[in-house]
Amino acid sequence: MADKKKAEGKTPTGKEKITPGSRPPRKRKPKRKGPPRTKLPLDTVEKLAGIGCTDQEIAYVCGVSPKTVQRRRKDDPAFLSAIEKGAAVGRMSLRSAQFKAAIGGNATMMIWLGKQLLGQTDKTDLLSAGRPIRKVTIQINGTSKDGEEDHGPG
Repeated sequence: MADKKKAEGKTPTGKEKITPGSRPPRKRKPKRKGPPRTKLPLDTVEKLAGIGCTDQEIAYVCGVSPKTVQRRRKDDPAFLSAIEKGAAVGRMSLRSAQFKAAIGGNATMMIWLGKQLLGQTDKTDLLSAGRPIRKVTIQINGTSKDGEEDHGPG
């Protein structure tokens, strides 16, 4: 009889029957397999991205594989934000240094920034005394089109 009471409310396989009004058992999240997740210091990641480090370089400094860095970029919004913020700050710093160099009189930097930001180009016009140079064709006597010697008439 005790076996009968134990069997009540269960299927032949021993699982609980779901009856109207009863709650199904909660599904547990599957435990993560593998080693525990490595903490990557976001301030370090941001600084490395700020000086233009690649994912591989960030991984090396943080002691993880490059795949881990790439996976975190996809899965962790805070990690991605740290990389993007660092890269933006790095670009701003570089741009600021370039402007300072140009303002300080560095002619090369002035030319480069003018081309990049103002659409300036190097354009050379071939002029002779203010007029365009005409196309000149040189014909050499004694040679035909196919390269054979031309001995003149006859």
